[in-house]
Parts: sequence; structure tokens; C-alpha cells
Amino acid sequence: MKFNWFEKRRIYLDNAAATKTDPKVVLEMQPFWSDKYGNPGGIHKEGVEAKKALESARSKVARALSVKADEIIFLGSGTESNNLAIGGVFRLAEESGKLKEVHAITTKIEHPSVLDVFKNYEAKGAEVTYLDVDSDGLVSVNAVKSALRKNTILVSIMYVNSEIGTIEPISKVAQVIEWFNNENGTSILFHTDASQAPLFLNCMPHYLGVDLLTIDGQKINGPKGVGLLYKKNGVGLSAIINGGSQEGGLRPGTENVPLIVGLSVALADATAGYKELSDRVSDVRDYFLDEIEKKIPKAVINGSRKHRVANNINISIENVDGEFLVVYLDQNGISASTKSACLSRDSGSSYVVSALAREKDGTNLNPVRFTLGDETTKKDVDYAVGVILEFIQKFDRG
Repeated sequence: MKFNWFEKRRIYLDNAAATKTDPKVVLEMQPFWSDKYGNPGGIHKEGVEAKKALESARSKVARALSVKADEIIFLGSGTESNNLAIGGVFRLAEESGKLKEVHAITTKIEHPSVLDVFKNYEAKGAEVTYLDVDSDGLVSVNAVKSALRKNTILVSIMYVNSEIGTIEPISKVAQVIEWFNNENGTSILFHTDASQAPLFLNCMPHYLGVDLLTIDGQKINGPKGVGLLYKKNGVGLSAIINGGSQEGGLRPGTENVPLIVGLSVALADATAGYKELSDRVSDVRDYFLDEIEKKIPKAVINGSRKHRVANNINISIENVDGEFLVVYLDQNGISASTKSACLSRDSGSSYVVSALAREKDGTNLNPVRFTLGDETTKKDVDYAVGVILEFIQKFDRG
């Protein structure tokens, strides 16, 4: 397929990295930059006004997730939320002098903000089990069950994998953990990073059966620089930073009212419309996958076809360098990626795709990820597939 330069336009297919902030969200945030700019800790009119907006946002988030307002902690990102959820549990053990006696469970394909925290506390003496996944990127519920111990204090498994889009069986894992707790009198906590999920899936903590849940504003048509942690009442955490009493003492520092307001609006809209959006976007995703399978026989789809979030396409193409392809796509007006934006550009091939244990001549180590948005059309898909074919014709090393 031949393309004329003047016909090319920007097609954004990297929504797993960041989504466009909804104009409605921007409008709701606007007054809190320059008109209602008080510090929520102040007792004057401006401070009280800011505090009211903060707590209104907290209540809106709580309604969206069907939880209590005091179970919501606002933070600076999904990464910080993961750090507080996991690090906060480990710090309690550390402060009691029992860190070397405890055990925790996660998977080998978690986001770096999860894995790095586990590795940090593992280096300090905690024991961590890193579970394998199958060729579709799914963790086995039985593997989780077999890994549970009486000294296990935490299990953390991502709801939707940010690279390959696999939807993990969170509710089933929660049932296993509940069974184990009831059988053994333990209190194992369950955390899920749900950052990639709210636009397309039910993220209510009680539906999932989790004690701790992470959400990131920039993944749900909200602003960057804000996230939240749902912490079930009764769950103990130790703060990972110090210096104030904000957010129940777990996130010291003046609350970022504009971003928190924006997050609350974005999450409320996401939870209200996820079913409709998922149906609409998954139709375009399936068309994209079908076109790839039909026109690019050397392509391998990474991740589960059945248990896949609505907007994710992750492929590897035999004899094709993924990063080179992403650069070529960008030059031709298409934004895509090779792996999580939180991984450094020189960190090598994707450890998530490598963990699928499906290597074939090394082709699955150079993935390209396309993540669709509400505005992505089948015409966009046709253009993207055409550019990929053009690239293969020019640069295929085979």
C-alpha cells in the first residue's frame, strides 16, 4: 500500500501510556488553579473552600467504587500508590522487627513500580515468590494457592497487564486467599494495580475481592500526576514518606486539589460508561487483530486473545526490530510503543513478553504495543496496518 505524505495525520495508539484529558475534566479543574487556590489545611475561607472540594472529590470517588470515603487515599501517581500499598505493608513488618520472617507473592510480569518494591524488601530479608505466567500471560489460580503460606502477608497481582493487555483472574485469586485465611486464621492482604482497567472493566474493590487497589489518573482520561489507593478499612499500612498528617498520615504534603478534582470526575465517568466503551473499542481491536493475522503472517500476538482488555494489541513480527518499527510508525504519523513507558529506553527487550515462555527464534522479544482510544477508528487501523506492511517490505531482515 502506498501513502501520500499529505494524507498522513497523527493517529495516537499509545493510550496505555497516557490518555487525553477529557475537556469536561479540564473544565472542572480550572477554578482550582487561580480562583479557588487555598490550601486545604487552612482554616480561613479559601482553605475551607479547598477542603470542601477535596472531600467532595473523595466522596465522588467513593461512590464510583462503591466504597467508603475514608477508604480513599489520594497520591501523586499510580506508581506512588503501588509503592504505598506494597511498601506500607512491608514497613509494618520491618518496624516490628519481623521483616525477615514474612513472605509475599507477586508475578514476574508486574509493572516496575510493583516489582521494584518487592525486590527492595527482598534485599532487606523478606521472602518473595515471583509466579510464572502461561503463554497467554495468565497467572494460575492454583499456583497462587500453592504458594500461599501461613507467614504470607501480601499478594499483589496486576488486574490488566499494561504491556500485553491480559486480564488476570483477580476475583478467583481473591476467593483462594479468603479460603486460605479462613482455614488458617491468617490475614493475607490482596493488592491489585488496576491502573489500566477503569475505562473498560468493573473496578469495584468488593466485586474484585481486594483489600488494596491502585488507580492512575492519566490512564482514564484524567490528569497526569495524580493517583489513588483504595485501602479497605482495618488494613494497616505504614507511611513511606513523612512530614504531615494529610491523607490519614499516609501521604504527607499539601493535597493537589485541581488534579484530585480532575481524577474524581474522570473516574466517575469511567465507571459509569465502561461497558459501552469496552464494547465499542473491542470491536475496533478485534478488527485490528484480524487484519494483522490476515495480512502479516509473520506476526505473533502476545497475550491472551480471549482474556484481553478492550484496547490492547501487542505483537512481535519475525525478523522485525520493534523499536525501529515504532520510530518508522512515528515518522508516518502513528504513536505506538514497545513496552511500558516506565521502563528505560535502554532496558533491553520486554521482560513481560519474555516471560510468556513462547520464544520462537527470539521473535517475541521485540514487541510493538498499540493501545486504542475512544476515538480510534477502523480507518485508523487500516492505515496503521498499511504502514506496518510498508515497513516490512522495506526493512524485513529475513
